[in-house]
Amino acid sequence: MQYLKNMKHTMSCIHQHGIRVGVLSYHLSKHLNLPEIYWFLHFIAGRWHDFGKLLIPTSILNQPTPLTSEQWEIMKKHPIYSYRLVSLCGFDAYIKKAILYHHENECGTGYPFGLASENIPLSSKIIRICDIYDALTQKRVYKHKLNTEEAFSLMDKDKSLPSYLYGVFKYMILSDYRCLTKKELLRRG
Repeated sequence: MQYLKNMKHTMSCIHQHGIRVGVLSYHLSKHLNLPEIYWFLHFIAGRWHDFGKLLIPTSILNQPTPLTSEQWEIMKKHPIYSYRLVSLCGFDAYIKKAILYHHENECGTGYPFGLASENIPLSSKIIRICDIYDALTQKRVYKHKLNTEEAFSLMDKDKSLPSYLYGVFKYMILSDYRCLTKKELLRRG
């Protein structure tokens, strides 16, 4: 019974996080003046970017202490699992690549492939920034929730983020979107 409770909680967290990242990705794409089709493609990719976490043991996802190196290696596989799951659902290549590379870093230190800068799709960079912000500003079993200023203080120090996109994202959040709820962000679309 406890396993089912843990799974239900995990699925709910993945679902809610995906929606928030999708909405943020949509608005960042709009703020970047990308063609309208990309607003929706980035919403879909953001919405499903962590789908593969359903294949990660809940004992790892819900662990309140730091992961061991073995557990971390398992966790780092979730972009590949997400890619495979959305492939089964018939998602197109653009969305699948956005999802697969959403943990790659500008400096090449990300995962699962260690890609750098120009080898990382714009879509993945957008999702990465939105994903980090949402993860920082939400409570997790292993950390407390940060406010916007605290989140940006940490993100400002992260040299693995694409600086131009991050600057646009930060401006977007601090200017237009700071006090909006998820429902208001969806309505603004």
